[in-house]
Amino acid sequence: MRTSILAVLILWVMGGCIYGVDPTTPEDQNDGNGTVLPTTYFNFTGNIHNVNYNMNPNSGYGYANVNSAIGLQNGNELLQIGALFAEPGTNSSSLRIVFHKEVGPGGYTTAELYDLFSLENKKFNFPGGIEPEGVHLEFVDENGELWATYLGSGDQEVSDVRVLARGEMEGVDRVFYADIRFNCTVYNELGSEMRISSARWKGSFKATI
Repeated sequence: MRTSILAVLILWVMGGCIYGVDPTTPEDQNDGNGTVLPTTYFNFTGNIHNVNYNMNPNSGYGYANVNSAIGLQNGNELLQIGALFAEPGTNSSSLRIVFHKEVGPGGYTTAELYDLFSLENKKFNFPGGIEPEGVHLEFVDENGELWATYLGSGDQEVSDVRVLARGEMEGVDRVFYADIRFNCTVYNELGSEMRISSARWKGSFKATI
């Protein structure tokens, strides 16, 4: 299962919009549509299993958008809009956060997509589970092992996630940015757990579906 999930993750990165550092303007990032954002919008800080991380393009991490719409048995679809920080190299780590919501099939409006990042307390839960809306997070460590909020027991009783600020990219269709604060527990397939705490994510989210 881990191999298949990682394969999908790699395909998403390859198919997403990768944000690199332009050496002529290291203080800025380009969202792929010609709109320039300051690097403060591409940053993750937090403690993962007692290790402090600072993921941003200037520290070597790439940034990618991840999108999907999965058909459900009830005829609706699971809409997923997220983003990924990925460190280059063979012994690399990556972190992905995804906002998911069950919606009617196809034809998603900009308002529906923007509503995924509503300014309210949200829940970490299983994508496609009983609850129609939530957030899930995946961390791949330097050994290539997947840890996720939905693996193992999936217990998130002492977790929280909140969008502190959000916005739409002016003049660019379906590109949003968000400032997100969260604490959560991630599990591997064997049920071992690690804690992610004092986490803050700033980044853009490009909807391509």
